[in-house]
Amino acid sequence: MKRTIFIATTLLITSAAYSENIDQVLNDACKEWGNFAEHVMTLRQADKPLNEIMERVTKTSNNSILKSIVIEAYDSPAFRTEENQEKSIAQFRNKVELSCFKTANGG
Repeated sequence: MKRTIFIATTLLITSAAYSENIDQVLNDACKEWGNFAEHVMTLRQADKPLNEIMERVTKTSNNSILKSIVIEAYDSPAFRTEENQEKSIAQFRNKVELSCFKTANGG
């Protein structure tokens, strides 16, 4: 009986530690997507040419998700005032991170 409790407890502790590790990995991944989104939207707000950004993404990773983030950023307007640019950048970052977290949580 003690052995069964020990095994069950060990499994629960291991499972909880694994779960926390997975949560941290997912959190870190979504944070990185957010960082990328922020960078891309900053370039968008500075009116950097789309073709240059896509060329860089293709050369470095050729990742379809990264390309989708770039395209979505360039689908958004470029603003003239710094206040509106900063707001647009923050909103886009949050939108990408939200999408990442929803996907990671099955939603």
